[in-house]
Amino acid sequence: MLVLMASSISACNTPWTESTTFDQSSLCNWSDEASLKICKEGQLGFFAPATFGNEQLPLLVTANYCDFRHPVVYNSGGVVCVITFQRMPNGTDK
Repeated sequence: MLVLMASSISACNTPWTESTTFDQSSLCNWSDEASLKICKEGQLGFFAPATFGNEQLPLLVTANYCDFRHPVVYNSGGVVCVITFQRMPNGTDK
């Protein structure tokens, strides 16, 4: 049992050891897809919607634009994460 617990704990840490460094010197702020165009792949981004009330919106942004190899912070007011364009909706390229 102890061996199983030890392997489970080490497995939890594995994804974060692969890639935890990114440029923290700048933050790209965006509130919609149009303003996202100024952001770059791999940049730290802050999504702050212009209006509140849709609690699914931060999750949709997270699912489409956050690189899950890095920490993601979100609540009903927005999202902070490292930006990726690998899962652009509708297959559009940046």
